[in-house]
Amino acid sequence: MMDVLDALVEPMTVGAVHRETGILTVTIHSVLAKLESIGAVTRDETGGVKNLLFRSEAAPLFRVRPCILPLVDESKFVMAWDKGMVYRLCHEYIVRIMACVGLELDDTILNIGRTVAWELLRRNPGMGAQDFIDNVCRLPFSDNIQVRCVTYIPVRMEVIRHDGLEPMMRKTLLYIEGMVSEGLRITTGDDYKVVVEGRFVPKEGDAAEGRGQFL
Repeated sequence: MMDVLDALVEPMTVGAVHRETGILTVTIHSVLAKLESIGAVTRDETGGVKNLLFRSEAAPLFRVRPCILPLVDESKFVMAWDKGMVYRLCHEYIVRIMACVGLELDDTILNIGRTVAWELLRRNPGMGAQDFIDNVCRLPFSDNIQVRCVTYIPVRMEVIRHDGLEPMMRKTLLYIEGMVSEGLRITTGDDYKVVVEGRFVPKEGDAAEGRGQFL
């Protein structure tokens, strides 16, 4: 079943899935029927029975990538502890463990952002695209994080971080990207390309300003 889902990176016919995976077509038909029954796959019948396309509606919880061993700056962990940022300390530790074992949660983070967009628009019926982006910029992400819209066309967002524990978390950028792209899709009906960049702006007395480091 997972091999069939993995093959559906784009709408495909049963024959195309067979060529991609080598799985027997009778097995593919059976698997697709089960996936359809749970809403993980939908079919596009506009091309007729012979060109019936199947589309994956499922998003993986995680992907596996080569393990990496990120350098650990112990001073950052000491600083977090001294400042009473225990939650932050635990979060950084978990992220590093995930990187070491090769787990990638990008799809999950994007979907969390999309879900937040749905909820924000549900609570504010009639909100337009520009108002949505303005509201995203006003959300209370963190005392040390500021989100701003650099340009509306194309849509380019910037996440500014002021603490020195980690200049920028890649997961934060993905979360914002999922939220903004889904909000624009709902309010405009179009799939806009959203670019989210991170920048570290230290508080007075901290290190020099620069682009973020990403995990």
